[in-house]
Amino acid sequence: MAATAQGAERIIGANDAKAPCPFSPYRTMSRTQMWIAGSTLPCCTILNVEWYISGQEPIHIGNYSPFTIKCCSTTRTLGSDFEQNYGGNTPETVYFRTGQGFTPTANTWYGFKFDTPYEHLNNPVPLIIEVIWFSTGGVGCFTTWGRIINPVKGAAIYGWGSETYLYPENAHYLRITTGYVGIEPTSLGRIKTTYK
Repeated sequence: MAATAQGAERIIGANDAKAPCPFSPYRTMSRTQMWIAGSTLPCCTILNVEWYISGQEPIHIGNYSPFTIKCCSTTRTLGSDFEQNYGGNTPETVYFRTGQGFTPTANTWYGFKFDTPYEHLNNPVPLIIEVIWFSTGGVGCFTTWGRIINPVKGAAIYGWGSETYLYPENAHYLRITTGYVGIEPTSLGRIKTTYK
């Protein structure tokens, strides 16, 4: 029987500069994909994702309607086409609210516990975490990220309507909480996941 991997908190990126996504203020909609290198995430079940909130800009508390987080493994690097970035795979909706309150605090972590834990079992295949929201405007804040060139461990693409911006070497400063992943000693080696 294979040993069970203990759950852990994993930090992605660095707290170097403010980032305009995924909670861009002053907009009525946003779509953001964050690409994470497979080497930074072992086989795991993702339970929670948090962003670090920048203290450099004002925070606009409000409500997103609706608000969605998706996850998807991919064989591609991040490009300027949201749909092609999936690499032919189908993203899974892990968090959805028809109305999502937004009340972060500057210089702290802010995130969401997934409704459906995401099993990222294809290491070292990269992972995309996608955030989509709509609002009546005046909601949002800046988060933080760091530039990682060699090796590239993260990237981001975000769009406001017809405007699209690609940051191929910027890893969002994320704190990802994982669960346990192990193999049961059955004839088929069934994967067993235990949540923490």
